[in-house]
Amino acid sequence: MSKRLQVLMPEGEYAKLQAAATRLHMAVGEYVRHELRRSCETAGAGPAEAKLRVIQKALGYGFPTADISQ
Repeated sequence: MSKRLQVLMPEGEYAKLQAAATRLHMAVGEYVRHELRRSCETAGAGPAEAKLRVIQKALGYGFPTADISQ
């Protein structure tokens, strides 16, 4: 079941929010839901979880590397 959330903010802040959503080709509501989900995922992460997440992301890259002796 969906719940409705109302957030009141000054016009200037809303304009920044709207601009950010527009840059990503998203509706404001979609952008807000996306950012709230992302915030909730990282809010409960302790230092070790955050470090592991960064390491896992870094392992996905395929940059050229050199031998350790170089």
